[in-house]
Amino acid sequence: MLIKTSTLKASIHCAANKDTRYYLNGVLVKATGTRLTVVSTNGHALSAFNDELDDQVTEPIEIIIPIDTIKSAAKDKKPVVSLLKLSDGRWSLGDSIFIPIDGRYPDYNRVIPKSDKSGDGLHSNIQPQYFTAATKALNDYYGTKDDQTGHHQDNIENAAVFHRGNSRAVVVVMSWRHTDKAPKLPYMGFSGI
Repeated sequence: MLIKTSTLKASIHCAANKDTRYYLNGVLVKATGTRLTVVSTNGHALSAFNDELDDQVTEPIEIIIPIDTIKSAAKDKKPVVSLLKLSDGRWSLGDSIFIPIDGRYPDYNRVIPKSDKSGDGLHSNIQPQYFTAATKALNDYYGTKDDQTGHHQDNIENAAVFHRGNSRAVVVVMSWRHTDKAPKLPYMGFSGI
């Protein structure tokens, strides 16, 4: 199965690096039929990218690839890298051999708002670095360098949703959690993450 290098590069921006929830320290890769979904989250921001595969997969795939493997493959100069299951239970992604992270990835579909309702402006209780991460993720996915990121604010979910007018690439940024460093604002974070 071939995965676009730009999709892998885009997934890095919302992935966790050293989270105690070990399953977040990787990127979910899911393939069914001719649909490929690549999801990453750090608990504050979540990206989901949907691509069409050239060939139909014979068996559904759902694995969590370690973030270091994703970062390595994203540096490849080729437009696509191959993901293959090896006979000994390991996998290869491009030139890297890895063992998938054993765990259950959060249900990302519960986080992406289904509503068409949108508001004007952005939430003031969203951390700015996640807006930047959302823009970078979409720019990497689409191969652009400018800020063409569309967004809408879904007031029901208390999240900012970044996209480019379709559901191929979506980044959801949740509101601030209360900590000593963050203002006391309402938090409706990712359920189950």
